[in-house]
Amino acid sequence: MLRLLDDFPSCSLNIFEFLRVAQPLRPHYYSTSSSPRIHGDSVAHLTVGLEAVPVPGTPGRDFRGMSSRYLHTLREGDRVHVFHDSADGFHLQDDATNPMIVVCAGTGFAPMRAFLAERLAMKCAGVPLAEAALFNGIRSTSLDYIYRDEIERFAADGVLDHVHIAASRERPGRRDYVQDRIREQGALIWRLLAAGSHVYVCGSQPMRAAVRAAFADVVADHGSLPREHAEAYLQEMETTARYRPDLWGRTRGDHIDVLALLLTLAALVMFAFAASDRELSRFNEIALGLVLLTAALICQFTSITNTHFGR
Repeated sequence: MLRLLDDFPSCSLNIFEFLRVAQPLRPHYYSTSSSPRIHGDSVAHLTVGLEAVPVPGTPGRDFRGMSSRYLHTLREGDRVHVFHDSADGFHLQDDATNPMIVVCAGTGFAPMRAFLAERLAMKCAGVPLAEAALFNGIRSTSLDYIYRDEIERFAADGVLDHVHIAASRERPGRRDYVQDRIREQGALIWRLLAAGSHVYVCGSQPMRAAVRAAFADVVADHGSLPREHAEAYLQEMETTARYRPDLWGRTRGDHIDVLALLLTLAALVMFAFAASDRELSRFNEIALGLVLLTAALICQFTSITNTHFGR
């Protein structure tokens, strides 16, 4: 906003008009990518990507995000203000004798790494495990194949039975995505689904929609079902928590944002009373408005700096 005002000096913006329309920054939520049974009860791993995006109209200037850039500036021993929360509906299945299919892209592998580490702990404890298949989307095996060594060890230790990698930038002129691998492995997918497999999906909204469409195609083609019956099949899996998407973005903790917004509105009301010189003295109204505005800014700062650990 400040840069826009610098670029267009003829534009004037009243701070109270800005606060009336501005939305508080929301906290960023991260899935833990570790298992307490493997990495320790007091340890939480995060998988955070940092990507520089050019700022339109500003050559040489990149936007590197808020939370991701902040985390990448931290050094060992730095203190971080965080809050913990649970992820309702997205957790490892209770019955390990049912197969599982995990689908992810990029840093969406984070909760899957935690699940696979938990399966490793279960296997070491003598718990029998059913088949597990991983469909992982990356850009290039030489660029962002994160945790490659661990994935190979999971497969060697019998935690993963099928590993399928889709590299979208590996071959010039061709884009391969996880939904393409799902369709290619339709027979395997259908066999696991018929055996009661649970499906876990972690990625962006477009990725989730494309993956769900691919599963619908597999159910329709290999289950010999009309498209509407295939959709009903997936809806039943979602209802019974056998198909579980983990959404990137906010899920809980919105009370911080709502409180900041309410406090800002209350402060504006106090300033309006002061401007109109109503019953209360203007001094008291302005003082109360400043207190409310300060509280709103504190809530907003909390939303910016707090990082969410869940799953």
